[in-house]
Amino acid sequence: MADNPRFPDHHSDIPSSRHTGGAPNPASPSQSNPYNPQPQNTAPPAKTHLRNVLIGAVVTVFTSTVVFLITQYLKKPEGSEFIRKKEATTAVWKSYIAYENAYTRNILSFQKTGQLEGREAYLKGVKKESEKFQKDILDLQKRKYIDEDLIKTFNKRLENEKNSVPLVEEFYKKLTEIEGSNKSIKEKKETITNEMIHWTITSNGMYERSTNEIKEIAKVLEDRYGGSFSMNDFLLIQMAPQLMKTNDSMIRVLQNVVMDSSGNIIENRNFASNVDPENLVGKWTVEGAVITLSKNRKMTWVVANGSKAEGTWKIENDQLKIQATTSPENKKVQWLFNLANITLNSFTMVFDGAPYNLYKLTRTLEN
Repeated sequence: MADNPRFPDHHSDIPSSRHTGGAPNPASPSQSNPYNPQPQNTAPPAKTHLRNVLIGAVVTVFTSTVVFLITQYLKKPEGSEFIRKKEATTAVWKSYIAYENAYTRNILSFQKTGQLEGREAYLKGVKKESEKFQKDILDLQKRKYIDEDLIKTFNKRLENEKNSVPLVEEFYKKLTEIEGSNKSIKEKKETITNEMIHWTITSNGMYERSTNEIKEIAKVLEDRYGGSFSMNDFLLIQMAPQLMKTNDSMIRVLQNVVMDSSGNIIENRNFASNVDPENLVGKWTVEGAVITLSKNRKMTWVVANGSKAEGTWKIENDQLKIQATTSPENKKVQWLFNLANITLNSFTMVFDGAPYNLYKLTRTLEN
């Protein structure tokens, strides 16, 4: 799940690093996206509530297997050879960042597609994007005069990319087998939670290693050629810490739902009870948006891109219920949110339906 700076049900946005808060999209708006994944036309299959939760919780490692530690430093070239190598390496580095960032965005986009249309549609799209990405990296390797350490990085990156696809396919295969088994819903939930715990440990470790490895190669090239090789230009560096936290929080969500053998929720320890609406009155910020809940029960939700929703709010059965009209679409909407971690200056709300968008709100203190 993600703290996406967008309205619920509005799937055109790519999550900035959400918190799953998504970090703001660090890429320059002038950069072009080499890939443009096409929306899937297949109608979403019918799913149980549990299946929706589990699909929404699935994480991937595609964006995590980026580079490996560079183990040797080459002798710094001198004279015209140095200048030629620096110029070529700098140009290729910029292209590499663009390809990695485009791939990261598109993988996240396909994750949203998977939440709506199922795993097969997700995997099909990801495989296609992975093939495009690998082709572009192979083309980069053919450029003349680029740094040998960067070539080694590309080789390892391609190896990791090829290895990651079967791993994710196997993980999805296990989930599908569990869901299709004769186990009770309670047993399925517990088994899938255990599989996801194992997968989260693996993927979080890969996120951590990948960010360390990007920092290493960026440092090598920066020390060698100057300050043109920033690790902070990679979306993965911006997003990985929050992605790891989101993975962990999804596991806690699943663990805190207690079911009987028929799949009925006996207890949900994730959300607040006895919610006092007065504690929510105020102006709140969430990544990319400002939400105002007035004492007279009027509300506004203003997104950084100019979109807006205006209407009313109330607490009903411990959920935040919003009825509003969006602009510029002039669309009437009704949103329900489960609430958690309510404090004086912050609270969390989770959209009550797929894709279970998660928003962490912080109070804006005004004079």
